[in-house]
Amino acid sequence: MIVLRVKAVQTIVVLSLVGALIMIILYSVSSSHNHSTGRSLGQHRSFRKHGIFRKLPKHMRDRKINHGRTHNQGHGKHPKFLNLLKAGLKKKKKKNRNKKQITNETKQHKPKVKQRRKKAKVQLSHHDSKVRNDLIRAFALMDEDVRHPFANKHQFNYTLSPSKCHKKPVFLLTIVHSQPHDVKQRLTFRKTFGLIQSSWRKKIVYVFSVGLVSDPKIQEELQQEAATFHDIIQGGFVDLEENLALKHIMGLHWKKIHCPQAKFILKIDDDVFIHPFGIIQNILGKSMRKRFISCKEGSMKVVVDKMKSRKLRSTYPVDFLPSFCNGYAVLMSSDVASGLLAASRKVRYVPLEDLFVTGVLRVVSGVGVSSKEVIHGQCNPRLFTGKEITKVTALHLEGKCKNKMTKLWKRYHTVLKGKRQ
Repeated sequence: MIVLRVKAVQTIVVLSLVGALIMIILYSVSSSHNHSTGRSLGQHRSFRKHGIFRKLPKHMRDRKINHGRTHNQGHGKHPKFLNLLKAGLKKKKKKNRNKKQITNETKQHKPKVKQRRKKAKVQLSHHDSKVRNDLIRAFALMDEDVRHPFANKHQFNYTLSPSKCHKKPVFLLTIVHSQPHDVKQRLTFRKTFGLIQSSWRKKIVYVFSVGLVSDPKIQEELQQEAATFHDIIQGGFVDLEENLALKHIMGLHWKKIHCPQAKFILKIDDDVFIHPFGIIQNILGKSMRKRFISCKEGSMKVVVDKMKSRKLRSTYPVDFLPSFCNGYAVLMSSDVASGLLAASRKVRYVPLEDLFVTGVLRVVSGVGVSSKEVIHGQCNPRLFTGKEITKVTALHLEGKCKNKMTKLWKRYHTVLKGKRQ
């Protein structure tokens, strides 16, 4: 019995000790909890406001913020380094305010200068840049020199001038070079490509460019045709092969006066197959829409042979040729067209279309050929059977493709119908 009582007393003592320990632990935890109800130094509003919270060491940041509780009497005075930080931040704020006041005052006194965007220019080729200064010296008109009435003065005195562009948002103006007696060619063009008035939601306008004709019967028929279709431009010069350059300049001049809103100009001959959807798609795919000219490079040998056969060597006083376009299809932006037209007033006339307009005038005005990819196409038998007809943008109908405009158009139309279906 005595042993049992001793054991009972021992257990009671042990339990009382354990209970005392538990009470001590609970008391310490509760006191630390009560101490932490006040915000830590890092969480103080003034420190967050001045950005000191980010500069405190990690052990002084307490990110578990109890927004509902107020300060306890835990923190009396802040450490000295925190006071120094606050003072430094106040000085910085004052300096920034002073700087802002000074800059605002200077901005008010200084006039605002608009920064001009630099135009993206296509540089001339190495050959053209070397030749440019020599061309300007050789072809620049002096004050005492006689000006050409059409090439330099632009006195075209239009006998026929359509109003197709009047108050219309034109994207592509297509100027087709034709001869007064080629009525069938013009009718074929109207029945084929003339039916495509828009592509990719962009407006297309077609006009025919001709000169004067000596036969009064042909002139009367031409006037009747112009009254029916309202798409013929006729200038005051005779329609001859040596005046093709005048016809090109006349088209640019007519565009400036009667169709200034056109963004691009496509000059083609009346025996050229074109793919309007492909041309506009290629234009829209290009990042640069200004100072843009695209064509197929012309042959220098052909120009030299023409000079010899027509005895035009005296009109070209230098022994070198700039690069130039093959004149059957030339695509250019509106600013390039106005640049060529302005240069034609100051440059001596050369009666060779390709060399003068897309060679001399282009190099003198400082415009490089932007792309040779927009205008492309070669005649081959697969155009009449496969789907390659839609890969062509402009095709000169010569050789096996001569007089095959209607046949190619039918093939083109069927391929486009199949794509839509």
